[in-house]
Amino acid sequence: MAEASAVIGLISAIISIIDATKTLYDAAKDAKGQPEAFRQIAARLPLVERTLQEVGRRAQTLDANAWEALNPVVDSCSQKAKNLKKIFKKVLKKDDDNWVNRYKKVISTLVNGQKVESLMADILKDIQIIACEAGIATNPEVKEIEQAIQEMEGLPPSLQDDTGPAVTQNHKGSGNNNVNTGRGAQHNGTGDLYHNQISGDAHFGTGYRDSTFNVSIHNPKEREDPLRDLRTTDPRDDKMRIEQTKGGLLENLDCWVLNHVDFQRWRGDKESRLLWIKGDPGKGKTMLLCGIVNDMSPKSRLEGKKAAPLLSYFFCQATDERINNAAAVLRGLIFLLASQQPSLVSHVQKKYDGGVKNPFALEDPNSWYALSTVFRNILKDPSLDSAYLIIDALDECSTGLPELLNLIVEESSAVARIKWIVSSRNELNIEADLEEATRKAIISLELNEQSVSEAVTTYIQAKVDKLAKRGKYDKATRDAVHRHLSLNANETFLWVALVCEGLARIKGLVNISGPRLQKELAAFPAGLNTLYGLIIKQIQDSNDEENAKLCKRLLAVVSAVYRPVTIDELASLVAPEGAPGDSYMLELIGLCGSFLTIRERTVYFVHQSVKDFFLKDRSYGIFPSGIRDVHGIVFSRSLNAMSLALRRNIYGLDRPGSPVTDALPDPDPLAALRYSCINWVDHLCDWNPDPDVACDRDWEDSIAMIDKFIRQKYLYWLEALSLCKGGRVNGWKSDFSNLVQDSRRFIMYHQRAIEHCPLQTYASALLFSPDHSSIRNLFKKEEPTWVNVTIDPVIEKWSPCLHTIEGHRDGVESVVFSHDSTLLASADCEVVVKVWDANSGECRQTLTFKDNNRWVVFAPRPFAFSPDSKWIAVSIHLYDYDAEGRPITNSRVEIRDTVSGKCLRTLVNHNDFLSSVAFSHDSTRVTSASLDGTIKTWGVNSGECLHISELKNPRCSNFEIVTLSHDLTRLVSISSRTDIQIWDASSGNCLCAFTVDGTHVGITLSHDSRRVVTALLSGAIQIWDVDSGKRLQELEDPVDLVAFSNNSTRLASASTNTIKIWDVTGNSRKCLRTLEGHCSRITSLAFSHDSTRLASTSEDRTIKIWDIRGERIEESRYMTSRSTALQVAKGSLEAIAISPDSTRLALASDAGLEIWDPQDTRASSISGT
Repeated sequence: MAEASAVIGLISAIISIIDATKTLYDAAKDAKGQPEAFRQIAARLPLVERTLQEVGRRAQTLDANAWEALNPVVDSCSQKAKNLKKIFKKVLKKDDDNWVNRYKKVISTLVNGQKVESLMADILKDIQIIACEAGIATNPEVKEIEQAIQEMEGLPPSLQDDTGPAVTQNHKGSGNNNVNTGRGAQHNGTGDLYHNQISGDAHFGTGYRDSTFNVSIHNPKEREDPLRDLRTTDPRDDKMRIEQTKGGLLENLDCWVLNHVDFQRWRGDKESRLLWIKGDPGKGKTMLLCGIVNDMSPKSRLEGKKAAPLLSYFFCQATDERINNAAAVLRGLIFLLASQQPSLVSHVQKKYDGGVKNPFALEDPNSWYALSTVFRNILKDPSLDSAYLIIDALDECSTGLPELLNLIVEESSAVARIKWIVSSRNELNIEADLEEATRKAIISLELNEQSVSEAVTTYIQAKVDKLAKRGKYDKATRDAVHRHLSLNANETFLWVALVCEGLARIKGLVNISGPRLQKELAAFPAGLNTLYGLIIKQIQDSNDEENAKLCKRLLAVVSAVYRPVTIDELASLVAPEGAPGDSYMLELIGLCGSFLTIRERTVYFVHQSVKDFFLKDRSYGIFPSGIRDVHGIVFSRSLNAMSLALRRNIYGLDRPGSPVTDALPDPDPLAALRYSCINWVDHLCDWNPDPDVACDRDWEDSIAMIDKFIRQKYLYWLEALSLCKGGRVNGWKSDFSNLVQDSRRFIMYHQRAIEHCPLQTYASALLFSPDHSSIRNLFKKEEPTWVNVTIDPVIEKWSPCLHTIEGHRDGVESVVFSHDSTLLASADCEVVVKVWDANSGECRQTLTFKDNNRWVVFAPRPFAFSPDSKWIAVSIHLYDYDAEGRPITNSRVEIRDTVSGKCLRTLVNHNDFLSSVAFSHDSTRVTSASLDGTIKTWGVNSGECLHISELKNPRCSNFEIVTLSHDLTRLVSISSRTDIQIWDASSGNCLCAFTVDGTHVGITLSHDSRRVVTALLSGAIQIWDVDSGKRLQELEDPVDLVAFSNNSTRLASASTNTIKIWDVTGNSRKCLRTLEGHCSRITSLAFSHDSTRLASTSEDRTIKIWDIRGERIEESRYMTSRSTALQVAKGSLEAIAISPDSTRLALASDAGLEIWDPQDTRASSISGT
């Protein structure tokens, strides 16, 4: 038993080492700046100790073989425990927080240089093996060990790796440019200065600084600060700004709510998890919550109390786009939670797996879902003992409020250790959603009138004391002011603050008495809206008509901008040319009465209710033509300001590779232009969202302005956008000219390089743009002269492939565009539907369809978007077997939300295959048709079956195809491969029936539902009248498939590798053109929605775009006969779809999904990868 004795001795030694390590930690656990990883490890030391003690108790039951197997593992664990103790002893000091240098030094002495989290994970893995070998693997401790290992591996690094030296790259020729001299893996892909579509030589000469070219490489996985992307704003800074903007927080004003019975119950009762504080505008809700935060902060980990609960809060403001949306709320809450307990950062870090650049980006439509997933995981984290979450002004959450309310309700009911406080106005939608919370308390400010009144009285007293001291009021004036405020305040803090600010502007008030004093005070009537109206009237009645006009314009602009603007930015949007700087703007802002306030050179409304007042009441002339006209003013002023000021290298950066983060010049030449650079396009779209519709202002002049700006300043604007950091280098929706189209492609292609290095706008972006690019030719003079680039073959025009979308794990079977062409849905063989952003190619949602007991497959035409693009209906088939082994088939339609992916409704009760599904034009109903001969219409909101039609007296019940017409009024069915019947979809009555003269191989219904076309195996095309059932035409031609144009005037037929276009108006049988070029069998045909183009796919893995306008059919330059076709790199084509606006073409193959631009006429081979 020598082996056993040795192992037992080692186990005892490890227990002693672990106990000593705990003692070291306990002695220094309150030290300032202690690493969070050390606390997390210390919390798991007792688990190691308990497990080893249990192994020791089982020692007598183990045989010699078990002890022999345990010996090397226990020995290894002992060494790791010694290293852990050594680190704790050297690093943790009671009165010294300079732990980083000590930590680096001690791990450099270890053989493997392991950090504490890595050591602890390995110790836990050894303990797991020891427990299994000792026969205690069924004990709860083993499950704890598994959880602890996962948590250790998920901890952020306790010490960041030193970065390697700078990399200098020289590359000549084709192929990858691989240089890796530092730590970590190198990422090879399409970088900022090289493109995988380019072959040939790129020589960087000696004419620019030196013979090397510096390239900044950014790896999104290597993040020094995982919370950086969450910190778009710090809630602590927002709170401080709000307090100072509102004149500071008076002590004890929140005492009444802290002592309120509902607050006390919320704080002390474990079952009371949500407190809602509600009240009308100006009642002091925000300052009340500031006071609650101040009261709770000293007792939380937010101020360094290690064992205290976490405290996280967020203050919404509708006037600031950074903090007026649900995603921003979650960013702020997660940021503060993870800042207090760094182990929670692991939930954030997981979202960067796979090389995602920034899953929480402001512009990312999926950011809410990424954030909500992280947030929910944090709340469920077992290491999170307790937390208080506070959200102010839910009513000012302009975007995503329903989703945020739903999250609050769900999590407040599910997680007992988390307590919530929220505040809002008395709004019915918020009340309706919060009503679903089961464990909530409500404090209504209107129902606590006495308490609020006492707080307002205290506030009035403090404000009057300050006024009297500042204005040297005598007792009579002081008492008169106090009396007027007390009589008219109506428990509204904001009204008191505005009146006091107005009184402070009246000079010599102390010298006024009696009726004159009362008249001055009467100029401040009771009620916020009444007071606002009076202030506006005073501005309008000003003796200086020009200043009054400018004040109204200033208020209008501040109401229309998407975030609070600085004084410099506001001046560029409002001030007349040649106006002096700050002094002029400060005077103008002062003339706007009590509506505006300035904090750190940024202009804010004093309260959201001011903006609400301007937007709702147009009688005061702030928006004489509506706010849309103000957007036009902001757009034109922005464009003018940028045209005058933007220039190349405006920050004076020293080389093209200089990143955005390089030093900011002082003064900042972009200080007045930042808002305009980022937002001018948005104001253009809000002024006139549809460029094809004439606007109130002269739209043609605006187009001329934009055209001139793009031709002269476009590259300088892209550089400025990159320097603004908050700017997102992307395109806009308005494709009103070839120049704008080219500039849009320029952005899309070079976005990554420009965002990181602004001067790459003039280097790699220009050099690697096509020769015929309008932007490249306009700015030819800006191309670098110190570099020669030779590309073979020469790229003349932009690639028509906009996106190559990857994400499906199996072959893509079908695709469909939404009606507005912004979304794309694709389905694969694994019964997964993905919803994509058709512009960016980003995956919005992944929809899975699983059934634990049944086999699930998609219907042949599985989905349809609602016309408003809010929902997608997906039809699936479910296979099962009865007790005797006979197959059972059921079908159902699931209606999914395209934003959240949630299943809104499940529509069942079809007993056979679904053949067709479609939405009504108002998106309120779904109609499904099945091979069982039933047509069902469902209410989308209710999920109820509103109508059932059953095909009456069919010739044959064995339907092979059942297809709905475009307007949902008719249905065509095929049975026995020869019998065709047309049905009234509402009544189920058969309108007509006919038998085709042979076996059909294809069928299509015209878009106007008046004709049906059949393609016969015998080599004929028959066109039938739906109303009479008569055969109108017969075209003798071999055919495999047919397709009707959307205007129902053209018919396309395909046979083997040849396409024919037929004129089917009236009795015409004219073949307009025969199109040849495919090398293999054609698999599908699809017309664009405007019926001007035809897309064809083939087994040769190509797609061809044909121009079919007019009687003379012209071959596009994509055609093989005169140019090169779109070529899919691998896999065979399965399906195609053209977007309703005809600007996108989706191509599905068993290798993936691609989106192409069918308008591009580049005459070269395209490889879609």
